[in-house]
Amino acid sequence: MQFPCLECLQYHSAAEGSTRKLKAGEELVNTMAYRMHLDNSVELIGNLLFGSEAGPSKLNAIRPAGQVLVDDWDCLKSMVRLRNAEFVQVFYSHTLVQSLEAA
Repeated sequence: MQFPCLECLQYHSAAEGSTRKLKAGEELVNTMAYRMHLDNSVELIGNLLFGSEAGPSKLNAIRPAGQVLVDDWDCLKSMVRLRNAEFVQVFYSHTLVQSLEAA
């Protein structure tokens, strides 16, 4: 039997009523909730970008075989760099606040 995720495998392989099965079940529920959050976030972004009519079809469209995955690699790289820079800024700000609170 093939399982879609590690948490599924751990849950199904654990003995009934065991603490291992309970912990694996909790992790599975957390993973499912996180994935649902990601799916809903992507759906919201698609609706904001393309409208509620075209959003779902655009997000579910599959590129033909042989077509490039990304049309504009430079744009993608700049967006990733921007996002990483924002993350680093938030991380350092949070770390600074924590160190000031600890002092």
